[in-house]
Amino acid sequence: MLKRFCGIESTIALMPRGSNFLLLRQKKVTKEKATPTFALIRDLKRKRRAVRNSLRSNNGPLHRRFRSKSRGRMNGDLVESIFDLIAARCILNRDITFLDPLMANHKNLDPITASEIKAYASTRDDFGLELYAQRIALQNGFKASHAGTYEDSVTHKPRQYDVRASIERTQRRIDLAIECKSIQTVCPLIISRVARVSAESFHEVVHSFKRALGMHYMPTNVFVPAKSVRLRSAHSMYREGEFVGKAMAQLQRTNGGIDSNDSGVYDKWSQALASAEELIFDSIYRYAELNENDGLTAVLPVLVVSDQSLWVMDYSCEGAMVDEPKRVDEATLYLGREYSRKASLRFTMSHLHIVTKVGLEALLKSIHSDNTVWESLFPDQEIDDFEPYQVEPTVGIRLSREVWPPQA
Repeated sequence: MLKRFCGIESTIALMPRGSNFLLLRQKKVTKEKATPTFALIRDLKRKRRAVRNSLRSNNGPLHRRFRSKSRGRMNGDLVESIFDLIAARCILNRDITFLDPLMANHKNLDPITASEIKAYASTRDDFGLELYAQRIALQNGFKASHAGTYEDSVTHKPRQYDVRASIERTQRRIDLAIECKSIQTVCPLIISRVARVSAESFHEVVHSFKRALGMHYMPTNVFVPAKSVRLRSAHSMYREGEFVGKAMAQLQRTNGGIDSNDSGVYDKWSQALASAEELIFDSIYRYAELNENDGLTAVLPVLVVSDQSLWVMDYSCEGAMVDEPKRVDEATLYLGREYSRKASLRFTMSHLHIVTKVGLEALLKSIHSDNTVWESLFPDQEIDDFEPYQVEPTVGIRLSREVWPPQA
């Protein structure tokens, strides 16, 4: 191990000094200190062989060689160590800019101060927004958890959610998967909207129910005590004709004008969907938690952004803008995202809620105090008509979905 460490040290010593590489990025360099580019390349050629020999003499991980098909001669050595990979590849390929962060002299940079950290936390940090979302949820009668973990169904790796909030009424429950993204007003989030068509006017809830007596199943089959219930048109909380988002972009000023980049926002709302997916399949056995014959669960993914940073642009179906862009506190984005797992139910997440801090507080208050939200999510008469725990015995895997009102 000591010998191997000495090999790394000797490799570092043979690398060009940081002052040479800084010349490529420094804006203020005197003519006397500047080194011509050809001199740097010549210096790298000279030290290429010295680095290779140093790795060999210190038992460096040089296992085999490879030949370049284009030139027909030795092109370098394959290395496995991460440090040797950086050192050998950058020097052999003369990748000066990649070595810059490793070799740069940071003495000229001022340390980050407490005031700068505070300014970043107050304007661009997502953590404060997460704490606000949890606090406002608790204040409005929700059960809320912050910064927990769950397993991603695609990568099967643990991921961290921002906030989860839930509230119950008798045998009904609303789960919110909340993700937060702090956005500055100079880089607003723009939602492009059109009128919602009939096919997009729906939402689904999970109907969990106890297995009925007298229902017999083969040992090799699986019974899933839940199904998704789709509520359409006038029975859905997402009404036909209302404006719904179909695209989003985060604008920012550049030297050439205004450009868009929504990669950061996309990561956040995709995390909200991943968190909501686990809540959907956790609700399969909700009836057991309620100690009832059945239970209903609605899952809503929510993206929270900073105040004054959410704008909408409304278009007609022909593509013409029908109104000036305006700042709002709440908008919805159509998803139509279907989830399914082996031996489980199928569920379609129809919409994503995008709100500001003000919009989040209004949404939570309406869920807590307004019966209209509960009636739009759980129309009593329509869902009660299914009576799932009185269905006839079924053999096999139950992958069911009910649609209301029934289609002709």
